[in-house]
Amino acid sequence: MIASYQVIDGRIQAEACEINVVHHCNLSCRSCSHLSPVSPRLAVDPDAVHRDLAALAPHYRPKHVRLVGGEPLLHPALADVVAAVRRSGISDRIRMITNGVLLARMTPAVWDGIDELHVSLYPGHLVDEAGRRRWNARAAEHGVEMYWKRFDSFRESYSEAGTSDAALVRRIYESCQIAHVWHCHNVVDGHFYKCPQSYFVPELLGRGGDGLPISGRPTLGRDLLAFLEDPEPLRSCANCLGSVGRRLQHEQVPRRAFRGAQSAPTKDLLDGEFLERLETRDRGASNGCVTFREHVV
Repeated sequence: MIASYQVIDGRIQAEACEINVVHHCNLSCRSCSHLSPVSPRLAVDPDAVHRDLAALAPHYRPKHVRLVGGEPLLHPALADVVAAVRRSGISDRIRMITNGVLLARMTPAVWDGIDELHVSLYPGHLVDEAGRRRWNARAAEHGVEMYWKRFDSFRESYSEAGTSDAALVRRIYESCQIAHVWHCHNVVDGHFYKCPQSYFVPELLGRGGDGLPISGRPTLGRDLLAFLEDPEPLRSCANCLGSVGRRLQHEQVPRRAFRGAQSAPTKDLLDGEFLERLETRDRGASNGCVTFREHVV
């Protein structure tokens, strides 16, 4: 199910482009797909964000830019990042995704700069009904669409042991909703990645990443389309579980224990039944992690 991309007026049409506003987080979720519990403290440079997105903008058009992390509200100059995305002209919509714990840090400039706010609610860190009403009202004041999503489970995201089974790696890659359905493309420090794991996993394991260098070269659009539609698995796919990792009850873990939980080989962390479902029936099937969603405009 490798994605095929439409090109309109020379711009590749995609669902989303993600900016990892910070790499660290105030929570430590078991099997976080962005590996935030073990990522160094890093806040993105707004000028670098503008540089990369402005270079991509003539060739690439996501429906929205997602500001993710880590926890975006830990960035000391978040409003400048939002402004940099808007100034790049790459998309008309900006979505921020937060765990909601630090919502009180949202400044008026950030509220006014985004179009959507998605709050991921995790057990032990829920926003109560009164709090949701208060933030819904604040969002309405600033014309922001507010979404609440509760997650009681995650899926295994990667394996440090990985697998040497090339056929399994190809199956995981070809069924990957993250890269091919949801288009969770990541832009990090001058490089474009098909998914967050293809950046974060190699970084953690001390290997070269799987990103395409971004530059103003005339062939960037053609190179980017070939990169996105390449049917060959990435090197990082040997350690990645794509969207078919085994489901697990959501929990917070000590940061020192995060990597140990991912030490098992790929086959032991895989949900084979869900892999077969994606391959044979429904490539857009729910991964089963969201148990409740409230949408308030």
